Amino acid sequence: MDDFIKIALNRNSLKALTKEFYIDELEKFSNNLSIIIDQRKEQKEKLEEEARNKIKKIENIKSLLDEQGLSINDLLNYPVVNQIKPRKPKVKLLPKYRLIDLEGNTHEWTGRGLPPKIFKDHFSRGHSKESCLIVKNISI
Repeated sequence: MDDFIKIALNRNSLKALTKEFYIDELEKFSNNLSIIIDQRKEQKEKLEEEARNKIKKIENIKSLLDEQGLSINDLLNYPVVNQIKPRKPKVKLLPKYRLIDLEGNTHEWTGRGLPPKIFKDHFSRGHSKESCLIVKNISI
C-alpha cells in the first residue's frame, strides 16, 4: 500500500508506470479516479453535516438546561439514576428438625432442601419427620 501511494503521488513514477497504457485506458483510469474522488467528497460532506447537526442538538440541550438552571452534572449525579436498591437482609431460618446421634452430637435441619445424611438414615429406618420436630419453633 505504501508503495502504491508513493507511485501515485509522484508524477514521474506514475508516468513511468502508465507509459504503456493506451489513451482510452488512461481516460477510464481518470474517470474512475474522478468518481472515487466525488464519492469521498460526498461522504466527507455527509459526515460534516451529521457532526454539525449533533453539535446543534447538544447546544439546544445545553440552552434548555441553562433555562432551567441545571447543569450536565445535575443530570449525571441525580440520585434516582445512581440509587442502588437496598437488599433485604438474609434471615437465617430456624431449624425445624433436630436429631441427637449416638455420640451426643446435635444435628439440625430447617426442613428446606435435601435432608442431611443423618436425617436420611433416620427416615430410612422407618422414623417420620414428626419424630424429629422441634416443637418450640412451630407457631400455630
